[in-house]
Amino acid sequence: MPAADAAAAAAAVTAGVGARARRRAAAVTAHRRRRPGATAHRAVPHQARGRPVADRAALADVLVKVSALAWTLRERIAELDINPLVVRADGEGVVALDALLVLRG
Repeated sequence: MPAADAAAAAAAVTAGVGARARRRAAAVTAHRRRRPGATAHRAVPHQARGRPVADRAALADVLVKVSALAWTLRERIAELDINPLVVRADGEGVVALDALLVLRG
């Protein structure tokens, strides 16, 4: 198969996987917003030590988007590290203070 045909085929497959990942991410995000306590991010406190309520919806959104990115690029990603991920007060979002993405090859 010529390189151009292989590249076109790879792009078509990647686009299909990306579209499925985005649809799945949107469905998961909608579910998380309806039932935020039913997820792993339940460990994020509603309120702790007098601090404001955490922005759990923004956390769920970031987790879903990073998961979709990792799935879409799973053949190319060697490492993905986000640490720390700060969850701000409700309505203020989350902030990645440091992140590293290492691609293969």
